[in-house]
Amino acid sequence: SSFGQDKNDLYSLDRVHEIRLEFKQDNWASVMDSLRLYGNGLLKGDVKVDGKEYAEVGVRYRGNRSFRIGNKRNALHIKLDHQNSEQNHQGYQTLKLSNALRDPSMVREVLGYEIAGKYMIAPRASYTRVYINNEYYGLFVNVEAIDDNFLTKNFQSNENTLIKCTP
Repeated sequence: SSFGQDKNDLYSLDRVHEIRLEFKQDNWASVMDSLRLYGNGLLKGDVKVDGKEYAEVGVRYRGNRSFRIGNKRNALHIKLDHQNSEQNHQGYQTLKLSNALRDPSMVREVLGYEIAGKYMIAPRASYTRVYINNEYYGLFVNVEAIDDNFLTKNFQSNENTLIKCTP
């Protein structure tokens, strides 16, 4: 259960977490739109996750149905180990921030994963305030990435088959 965990745990529901992204480009949103439209490139920036600083991370917009050019609040994918393969936050190298576009309550993903986690292995999720270049970007749902770290933590190996699909 996420409740009652160490409130500093990235997926603790005992607090709203904070991510602060810094890009050198003032036109970062246009650059991110282009990267999303024309490939899977990442925009380099720095990030603070709950006050801990990480340099030269890679960031891109994510989502197929939720992505919109010029959207004020596109979902984000942050790759902490973009330039430094050892860089992680509490063992997590990837942050997946959902804008919960089709859920005005912003409760479905977090509650759904919380319930699923009681009955099977499931990713965790928490709430995160996001700032970009010191401007408030919005409230997001931070969903645990299903990657090698997730597989190792939950299945003691990342060597077996992992099948991902688009819903």
